[in-house]
Amino acid sequence: MYGFNIMKINVGFMDPIAVLRLTDNPAITELAREVRGRLERVRDLLRG
Repeated sequence: MYGFNIMKINVGFMDPIAVLRLTDNPAITELAREVRGRLERVRDLLRG
């Protein structure tokens, strides 16, 4: 979170697929897909 005030909070997410793809481990890549899906749901809920 950054740049927050009384009326607005900015939240940023790092794409786990992009970061964890560097491992070349298929199990980690699948986990990253799951994490990305969860982060997208949180993002959508925060947008309202």
